[in-house]
Amino acid sequence: MFKSATLIFFLSCWITTSIAVLGVDMNQVQCSSADWNCLVQNGYTFAIIQAWDGDYQQSQYIAQCVANAWAAGMQHVDIYVFMCPNCAGNNPPSTAVRRLINSLNSQNVKYGTMWFVIEQCSGC
Repeated sequence: MFKSATLIFFLSCWITTSIAVLGVDMNQVQCSSADWNCLVQNGYTFAIIQAWDGDYQQSQYIAQCVANAWAAGMQHVDIYVFMCPNCAGNNPPSTAVRRLINSLNSQNVKYGTMWFVIEQCSGC
């Protein structure tokens, strides 16, 4: 019985596979086509791009960054919103988020998930 259980344990460890992808977090100034092409050529398949930065508001480059990521062959492109609860430009948060979503929609920005990072920035 012990030998059978040991064999099953080792087989299950050997057979299991890992589901993992290489991904990158990019801010709004790092978005050239050459950068994205290099990342894809080196096995990266997932990107998460900063769309909003504390009180600095929406990245003026988000639409182009996302488009460049897709064009280079990224399989998944998400965006993230860094909001500081103390910055005037983020209050009320519902207005800031609505403004961002409307802007992304008007520019036909295609993204997967919109992630939120809520923490105090140094500019407040």
